[in-house]
Amino acid sequence: MSDDGGIEVTLDDSVFAGVWVNDVWIASRPDEFTLDFIRWDPREPRGAIVARVAMSPRLMRQLLDDGERSWQTWSESTLPPEVRGDDAE
Repeated sequence: MSDDGGIEVTLDDSVFAGVWVNDVWIASRPDEFTLDFIRWDPREPRGAIVARVAMSPRLMRQLLDDGERSWQTWSESTLPPEVRGDDAE
């Protein structure tokens, strides 16, 4: 993989498929945030942390900003054309 800056980023085959989560717990300290991504079993009152990510406050801010932009783009794309203001033809 390569991002827009031309920096090469590799993705190990063992994580290529990713994981499914349906909850996240966030813990913070003055110098870091820790995000625990959790998959709850829909049939049982139990879950498993499938990924834990610790990051700096600066990266957390970037995650929030990028997430907001992505959410805005996605939510606008799901609107019907007449609501978006697109031409009906």
